[in-house]
Amino acid sequence: MRFRFRKFYLLAILLLIIGIFFLPFKVPFSFRSTGFVFPVKKWSVKTDLNGNYESELRNLRSGAIEDLTSYKFDRGDIAKLSLLPNLLNNTFVKEGDTLGYITSKFLDEKIQNLQNMIDVESKLLESSITGQKESILENLKQKLIYAEQLFDFSRINYERSLTLMRDSVIPQSEFDIAKTSYENSKTAIEIAKSEYEVAKTGVKPEDVKLIEERISSYSKEMNFYSRMKNDYVLISPISGKIVIDLYSMEPVEFISITDTSEYILYSPIKNIYRLYLKPESKTEFSIPGTNITSEAELLEIGSNAEFIFTNQVVFTILRIKDPSDNIYPGLTVQIEFTCDEITLWEYAKRSISIFFK
Repeated sequence: MRFRFRKFYLLAILLLIIGIFFLPFKVPFSFRSTGFVFPVKKWSVKTDLNGNYESELRNLRSGAIEDLTSYKFDRGDIAKLSLLPNLLNNTFVKEGDTLGYITSKFLDEKIQNLQNMIDVESKLLESSITGQKESILENLKQKLIYAEQLFDFSRINYERSLTLMRDSVIPQSEFDIAKTSYENSKTAIEIAKSEYEVAKTGVKPEDVKLIEERISSYSKEMNFYSRMKNDYVLISPISGKIVIDLYSMEPVEFISITDTSEYILYSPIKNIYRLYLKPESKTEFSIPGTNITSEAELLEIGSNAEFIFTNQVVFTILRIKDPSDNIYPGLTVQIEFTCDEITLWEYAKRSISIFFK
């Protein structure tokens, strides 16, 4: 008898459990995932082992590179990144602030040589017009003597560097610098000789126009290189927090600025959950180890599935609403996605389907 009643009890409990699944009330379907905090925009200056720099403004929301500037330097050139002395790590900078500049030894020398040639041609033009050439001749003679001395020094250094490079005592880059200096000194002495001979023999009236044309040509060329040098000034394209790393020996971001006005979340979810998410789905996230919770807005659900270990996932992008000071790039959070409300029976079917997939 007791066994019979026990069977009825078990059957009644089973029917009650089954009946609960068919009750009309609904419950929200939700799931959890891990999210990673990123700024909506990031600007950075990078370098490689060849000494070339590039600046990049990336929109992490869309994945697009909004601006890319490359600073290429000739072989043997010496490029240097200098930041303003009052620039502090992890401080806030505004859009349009000057951060520092990149210098090129060859570019600076080119501008200086052009300026010297303009000065000489200008004095030569003045002397040909006024007839007062004695002081100009003396200056040009001294310039020629200096150019000859510089040429002798550069030639000796070049020959010494060539021998050391062939004996593998110095690297190719150091020899290239000595070779470039030698070739520049040869050009300088030729120019100095020409300028001295022209001034010594006198300038004909028809040659005045040629001098003026040379001055104009040198000036245009110098303006071109000066504008190029201005492009090497680093101006912040966005407002945000600056991060400086000048000590790494690897090709890395030397300096970067993260837009702190808005943050986004990247979160991988199982591909099967994609069927249940909608743009209006409620999302909340919490910071592990704290009681801090915040809301986020679902912006995008990825259309391409990827494999992470054995799970097939798609990536979602969310915007953090009202980010607090506790939010920063690189932070890992736990996200809860709340989808539509469904019956207990549908909830059980989904859970079983997800479990076996």
